[in-house]
Amino acid sequence: MLIAFFNFTFHLLLGLFVIVMGVGACYIGFRGLQLTILAPSYHPRRRGRMIAQGTACATHPNEVQITPLSQTSCIAYEFFILEPRNNTKGGSSFAFLHRQSRGQWNLSVQTPRGQVQVKPSELDLDHIHFEDRQDLWQEFTESRSLSLLAEQEITLKHKLTGTRRTLILREKVIRNGDAIRVLGRQKHSNQSPLLEDAIVTDKPIRRVILESSLTLLAGVFVLGLGINLINYAFR
Repeated sequence: MLIAFFNFTFHLLLGLFVIVMGVGACYIGFRGLQLTILAPSYHPRRRGRMIAQGTACATHPNEVQITPLSQTSCIAYEFFILEPRNNTKGGSSFAFLHRQSRGQWNLSVQTPRGQVQVKPSELDLDHIHFEDRQDLWQEFTESRSLSLLAEQEITLKHKLTGTRRTLILREKVIRNGDAIRVLGRQKHSNQSPLLEDAIVTDKPIRRVILESSLTLLAGVFVLGLGINLINYAFR
């Protein structure tokens, strides 16, 4: 009786966990498809969720950002300090030791129907503007990298072994004239054009479609697996 109870609980909890993972993957995939083929194109008199394509421009041109590492002038940027981590499947992922975003409040997109201000909730940028790294065999090439690490109190070496850590400092930027795609919500069509709660990306449209479709299919598969686990628990 006790074994049956544990078996039921295990498969039920595992099934619920897998379903949550599947729902998350489906949401990410669907959101990506909205950025390409599902959302209607921007129109100044339309309300609701829509997509605007065009070139980036500053809402206030006199207000610019300077990136911390390469000292590049831009509208908005993201700065990361990353540490690669190997996973059990032989691949690699990144631990985000520090993340900094600036300038999103000043972002607009110039479309064929005019300029639209953007309030991003997420920047999904693909292009790496500048990067500096160290590993066991090489040191940083930029002197600013050391000072930026010191500001965040990130050590250059492993505490136990004393060997150099693999650390990556990376910048992604949005500059005037960059091609971007924005998925956001326009609430009031009688006011200045504004897309709120927006996702901003510079990824090629084909790549977004491919990645989002694969993620959506994987989510559906995982969701089905979770449902089967729960069904098995109630047998």
